[in-house]
Amino acid sequence: MKKIVLILSVFFILFVLTSLQEKVKISFENTKDQIQYEYVKSELTFFLNDTVLSNASNSKINHIAFKFRLKPNFEEATFSIDSKLSKGVLNVELSGKTPSDVLYAAYTLLEKGGYLFDITGPVLPKQFNWEPLKNYKDKIIPAIKKRGIRQHINFPMDISAWPLETAKEYIQNLARMRFNAITFHSYPGQWYEVVRKDTTEYAGHYFYGDEYAIPDQKDIKAIVGNKKYFCIPEIEPFYEDKAVKSKKSIEWLQKVILEAKKTGMFVQFSFEPRDTSPSVSKTVETTKAILKDYPMIDALELITEESGGWGPRTTKEQTKKTIAEHFGEASLNDSIVMKPVVDNQSDLAYIYGQVGHSIKVINYLKENKVVPKDFPLKLGIYVVISEYATPAYYLARKFAPETEVAILSEHHSLNVQNNIPNIIKNTNDWDKSMVYSWIELDGMMFIQQNAISGIRGIVDQAVKNSTDYRGNAILFNHWRTAENKISARYSAISSLYGAVDPEVFYKDYAKTNGIVSETDFAIAMKKLSEADSISIKNVSSFAFCWKGRWKRGGPLSAYPIEKSQKVRHAYEDVLLQLKSCTQETKNKNGRSILALLDNRIRTTIIYIKAFEKGRELKQFDTNNTLTEENRIKYVGICNEMLALFEQYTHLYAQINPDRGCVGNLLSLWNGPVNGVKVLRQKFGGIPYKEPIPFGTVVDEPPLPIINGDK
Repeated sequence: MKKIVLILSVFFILFVLTSLQEKVKISFENTKDQIQYEYVKSELTFFLNDTVLSNASNSKINHIAFKFRLKPNFEEATFSIDSKLSKGVLNVELSGKTPSDVLYAAYTLLEKGGYLFDITGPVLPKQFNWEPLKNYKDKIIPAIKKRGIRQHINFPMDISAWPLETAKEYIQNLARMRFNAITFHSYPGQWYEVVRKDTTEYAGHYFYGDEYAIPDQKDIKAIVGNKKYFCIPEIEPFYEDKAVKSKKSIEWLQKVILEAKKTGMFVQFSFEPRDTSPSVSKTVETTKAILKDYPMIDALELITEESGGWGPRTTKEQTKKTIAEHFGEASLNDSIVMKPVVDNQSDLAYIYGQVGHSIKVINYLKENKVVPKDFPLKLGIYVVISEYATPAYYLARKFAPETEVAILSEHHSLNVQNNIPNIIKNTNDWDKSMVYSWIELDGMMFIQQNAISGIRGIVDQAVKNSTDYRGNAILFNHWRTAENKISARYSAISSLYGAVDPEVFYKDYAKTNGIVSETDFAIAMKKLSEADSISIKNVSSFAFCWKGRWKRGGPLSAYPIEKSQKVRHAYEDVLLQLKSCTQETKNKNGRSILALLDNRIRTTIIYIKAFEKGRELKQFDTNNTLTEENRIKYVGICNEMLALFEQYTHLYAQINPDRGCVGNLLSLWNGPVNGVKVLRQKFGGIPYKEPIPFGTVVDEPPLPIINGDK
């Protein structure tokens, strides 16, 4: 009898233990025949994994029952969460205007439990907390209806050099941040192929057709992942076969776009007709080719070529002829149109002509049913001269009132914030505009940036000036990913909830990531924003990553020493303040964030020092042959600059969170480093490939304030 009791006791204990270890059940209702819901389900099951579910029972949850609901009466882009515990069942209703909005409701629920969705990927800084979900109800009416990213896909540090699967992960991370729109821009010859009557214009001319060969530099070679040419690794074997490279480039972007569509994003494809003629045939041909290659896109944007004072010059009479040709003789009496017209000026006639041409193309495409009746065609304006952007936008709205205008009106978020009120002047215009702003500026690519102040301003303006106090659309430019994770997160949160006070955001971000102290972190980030602003005002475009800027040397000596030093001191102040956060921060994710900031600010300081050294080249009269004494001095200064860039490269490569890191270093070596070597050869007589002499002395780099691994 005792033996039977013992056996029964053992079975009872095993039953109890088995019951305690029983996995929490997840179920889904109302998902039949909804492909978009399948993605919602896959994301929820991915993030509510066994580890996360293992502590649900501590909150008396044994079953999570999801219901997805479409709410046609919801405002555009709106979603809601209703989560309640009853008798061990956590009933979760996720609702949205569209299935995509239901997905964003799911991510909001997951963030309520403790996840943090950053542009670099999801993070669970602490154990998932089920308690807030036991009685959680929220409805989010996003401050910005279409919110997201504008991908230029034109420089080595952006996703256009990433392996396909990594680029798809980037898209997934954008959706998890609840960005719901993306524009992919293609410069001519990059991402679409056009077969014309007498020639084929191939895709695959990455980075404006500039080759980025792998330099013989040990730190870069250790992390590059390419053998000869820097590009998408899967396409490198076909790099020299232009037809195959074209096809595979299009296939790569097709798959990236399909990933964006899978996550529910609104996808806009942008291209530049670069045409001012009344004839539309060539641009219509290009449009048909793009729509053939990318039938899955939601909108097509015809945008002007970037104009900033370097475009074709025309006389006053030529400009007037362009105005009359596209907008009629009456426009010659329009004060807004004529105000900036002067004799012998650059850009303006070209801008007006492109706007007029694109309007004609859009009208043709609609009237001839080249596109479906309701397919959105957008008119884009990329003009960074305010007095030109204002009349260009005015003409677009006047002569194409039903067409949404995408406006990129300045470089840097602060400048966009400041000049947009001069361009978009009433609620009707705000309602029909997509504003492009900046998370980072490509003209300052080699230094650490923080664009949050300007981002706050443009979101605030869009909300306050729109008819329903909700901005129509704001998309943000960026190239590097990890370096901009904080600004990207701010952009996402402010686009959802309205312009968040940066200090509040910084403290919340620090708290979520276990950074101590929150106040010191907020002060450091504010100082970084100030340093960013100071750099734009004093050394604008000194870190431009376009290879063409440095082919003949570039502006290596153009920046006055007092301005460079002012910028450097601002960044040194950031580093000093950031040190206050590092002593008590133990959280691994928090230390990783601080370590990256520390590294990129230290490399920023080194970069500025290189240009301070470069200013010394100003003393030489290079219009005449240098004396031997001056030639030696000139070469010595160049060698010191190269030593500083070597220092920058070695330090930057130590933290390599994504492929944008090596892309940026390749741009550095094909940019400023190349510029120094070109000048050293031209004026100093030193062969281009000759290394700097051993023992070239420069200042030691700033000491690290944190080790991210500890």
